[in-house]
Amino acid sequence: MDCKRILTVLKDATSSSDQVKQEIAALKGKVWSASRDKDGTWAVQEAFEKADKATARELADELRGHVVDAAYHSEANFVLRKMMERLPREAYEFIPLEITDECVKLAKHERGCRTLCQLFAFAPEQPATIAVVDRLLQDAEQLCVNQWGNHVVQKVIEHGSESQVSRIEAVMAIDPKAYSQHKFAAYVVDALLSKGYCERLLEVLASSKQTLVELALLPNSGFTVAYILLHGMVDEEMKRSVLTTLGTCREMMDVKVLARFVENKLLPALKTTAVCLEDGP
Repeated sequence: MDCKRILTVLKDATSSSDQVKQEIAALKGKVWSASRDKDGTWAVQEAFEKADKATARELADELRGHVVDAAYHSEANFVLRKMMERLPREAYEFIPLEITDECVKLAKHERGCRTLCQLFAFAPEQPATIAVVDRLLQDAEQLCVNQWGNHVVQKVIEHGSESQVSRIEAVMAIDPKAYSQHKFAAYVVDALLSKGYCERLLEVLASSKQTLVELALLPNSGFTVAYILLHGMVDEEMKRSVLTTLGTCREMMDVKVLARFVENKLLPALKTTAVCLEDGP
C-alpha cells in the first residue's frame, strides 16, 4: 500500500470524488497498520477528514482492540485524536472503554497523556469518559506531581464536572503550600484558582502577607502568587503590603516569576509604591 500516494490524492483539491473514495477504500482493512506508519498516519487522518460519516465509522472500527497500543504509539496516537475530532461521540465510545484499566499509566506517559486530554476535551460527559476520570482521581495525588499527569488533571479541571473538580481541590487542600511550590503541581493549583475553586486553597496560600511573600520568592509558587494578586483574591490592603515588601527584595525573585509580574504590570506597581514610600514623611 502506497500511503504517500493515497495522501497526495486525498489532499489534492482537484481529485474527483470517485478518486477520493477509491483511495479511502484502499485503506480499509489496513487502518491499524497504516496508523503506525510515519506516512500512513497522515493518510488515515486525511481519510477521516474526507470520508462520509458511515465510511469514517468503518475506518474507526478497525482500531477496536488497539486503542491502548495506539495511545502509546508515536504515530497512531494522532489518529485517535483525529477520530475524536471528526466522529460523533458515540462512534468512538470504545476508546474510553478500552483505556479505563490502563488510564493511570497512560496519564504518566508523554504520548499516552495526549489521548486522555483529548478525550476529556471532546467527550467529557460520556458515561465511559466519566468512568475513566473516576479511576484517575483515585490516584490524583500522584498524577498532580507527575510531569505528564498534571496536564491530564488540568484537563479534568477545565472540562470536568463540579464534583470531579472538587475532588482535585480536596487533594490540593491537604497541603496547598507544598503543592504550589511543586514543579508540576503548581500548574494544577493555578488551574483550580482560575476556575474559582479557591476557598480552601486561599485559606492557606493567602493566610498572611508573610506566606504570600515567601511563596512569591519561590520559582513555582511565584506564579500562583501573581495570579492571586492579579485576580483580586486578596483585599487591596493585603495586595499593596505584599507588593511593597517584594519591592525591597525583588532581586531574590526567580527571573521567570519576575517576568510574569512585569507582563501583568505588577512590577511597575511595585516601583511606584517604593517611590511613594521613599518620598513620604
